Amino acid sequence: MTPNQPTVARALDTGEIHDCECLVDGCPQHYSPGYGYFTVAQNHDHWVATGSASLRIRRRSVQVLCGEHQHSMFLECFDRETPMESLRCPESDCQRTMKILAGGAPVYWLDEGFFKKS
Repeated sequence: MTPNQPTVARALDTGEIHDCECLVDGCPQHYSPGYGYFTVAQNHDHWVATGSASLRIRRRSVQVLCGEHQHSMFLECFDRETPMESLRCPESDCQRTMKILAGGAPVYWLDEGFFKKS
């Protein structure tokens, strides 16, 4: 979602972030701490079959989850030369980050502490 500032939709009663939308022209990416990165598009097959509108939501094939807060991390920056992605927890008081290779295979990356012992 960087370098542009995302547009954020918030629930009025909780202040919880539900959706951030990429502001770059033609960028289909959305982000939500609980859902990670995803795209939203019209479901044309549903329209043809039923005659009513429908949306299709597709999750990004790579998700990185914070071990402490259990949220999907957001893309903080991207290094074109390596190419590495640096992801960060969306919680303002959390400093957890993870670097992964861009364009990797579909996978969930779990930050240290994700499976805590009770």
